Amino acid sequence: MKLEFVTFQHSSLEHHQARVDLTNMMYKNHVYTAEQSLAEMAGFIPNEQSLMELVFHDGRCVAAFEANPFQSDLAGQAFFLDIIVHPEFVRQGIGTQAVQRIEQHCAKWDGLLEVQIREDWQAHLEFYGDNGFILEPAFLWFAFELQIEVLSGSFGLANDLYLQTWAEFQDTIVHRTEILEFRNSLAMEFAPSMPTKILSQQYFDTEVLGAFAFNPEFFWVALYNNKIVGTLLCTGYTDDPTFFFEFGGIAVEHRRSGLAIALIIRAMGTAKQHGFQLIEAHVDPKNIGAARLLEKLGFTRRPGYMLARKKL
Repeated sequence: MKLEFVTFQHSSLEHHQARVDLTNMMYKNHVYTAEQSLAEMAGFIPNEQSLMELVFHDGRCVAAFEANPFQSDLAGQAFFLDIIVHPEFVRQGIGTQAVQRIEQHCAKWDGLLEVQIREDWQAHLEFYGDNGFILEPAFLWFAFELQIEVLSGSFGLANDLYLQTWAEFQDTIVHRTEILEFRNSLAMEFAPSMPTKILSQQYFDTEVLGAFAFNPEFFWVALYNNKIVGTLLCTGYTDDPTFFFEFGGIAVEHRRSGLAIALIIRAMGTAKQHGFQLIEAHVDPKNIGAARLLEKLGFTRRPGYMLARKKL
């Protein structure tokens, strides 16, 4: 099969359309447009470490893949992969060629290749396993349909413990550093073997707080004596019915105090007010307490994700 590999131009609407057509075909019921893809990448500046390509056969786009650099304070250099192949062209060696091109490109730098895969996508798990990737659990997946009545109440929080949205919270460099330190301490507690989950300040500022989907009304901070003791970051698009719990956690000394329930219920109420129909949450497999709490609040378990990693 004769294939043409074309460098992905992040400013080209035509290339974005080809990419999102494949994405929407692979991820059923996924609402994604070329304009949205362009907006998401508006702040992304490709450099020599980036690799983004489209694959054409007889003038037809049959695959898209990319490897985006990610700098972790603990793990050093890493590359997050995304490979999408048109269903009519799977098992024809295109994915393997994509991995080989990514490895050849990224081999100039020491580090890891990483990709997340649904645990029920057996063909994908086998593909990455056959290509030398090591597989381990990444996170559990929970969902809540907002047609169900959402609880409300204060949940008996102490008077000196209160919640604020990021819009209400004074956004300073000091506070951004405190938020990141708190978030990274939780990541180390539950995923010490996955150092790429530790974010750098630059990545947190640009890819989290500066992301296209970030909404300061969807990020809650819990304070006790002016100290950060809990967070819950959510995202949601205006043209997508799903509201996402991106990351969150409670300081050890404030667990089992009702704070986690208060944060989740606040987020659920906000999601319902904004017209979202579904909430999805990702939980680290080791965080058994969070998984049990979501189930207690009416969330149902869905197939989770595996992490495939390969050292360059």
